[in-house]
Amino acid sequence: MWSSKRLAGKVLFALAFSMPVLALAGCTLTPVYSEANTEGKFAVRFAPPADRLQQLVYQDLALRFPGTAGPDAPTVHITVRPRAHLLARTATDNPLQSLEVGVTGTIKIIAADGKTVLPSTSRTASAGYEVSGQVFADTEARTEATERATHELAESLRLAMLAALASR
Repeated sequence: MWSSKRLAGKVLFALAFSMPVLALAGCTLTPVYSEANTEGKFAVRFAPPADRLQQLVYQDLALRFPGTAGPDAPTVHITVRPRAHLLARTATDNPLQSLEVGVTGTIKIIAADGKTVLPSTSRTASAGYEVSGQVFADTEARTEATERATHELAESLRLAMLAALASR
C-alpha cells in the first residue's frame, strides 16, 4: 500500500536532488584548450621583443590571440629569464652530464588607459638535456631545451592571459 507521506517524501527528495542539475543546465562551459576561447575574442598588442626567447613567446601568443588590435587594445609586456643547473654527472672517462634549463617569464597587461589588467605575474617552465663534451652538440642541446621550455612557458602565460582577460 502506498502512503501519501512516503510518496511526498520521495517526490521532495527527487526535486531536491534535481535542482543543482537544473541550475547548471543553463551554464555553458568551454575548455581552456579549445580554439573558441581566443579566436578573435581578445584583441591585444604585444610589446616589441628584446631577445630571441621573448620573440618565441610573443609568436606563440600571437598565434593564439589573432584578433586585430586597435588603439584601445591592452598591451602585453613579457620578460623572459633563462637559467640552467646541473642535475647529475657520471664518473667515467667520458663524463655525461644531465642538465636542466629553465625559463621564468613575467607577464604584465596594461590597458590603453594605463590601468593594469593583469599585474606582474610569473610562470616557470623547464626542460632537461645532456652534454658529453662535444661543443657543437652541447650547444645545440642547450638551445633546443631552452626553446622547448620557452614554448611551455608561452602556454602557461596564455592561460594567465585568458584568466585576466576573461574577467575584464
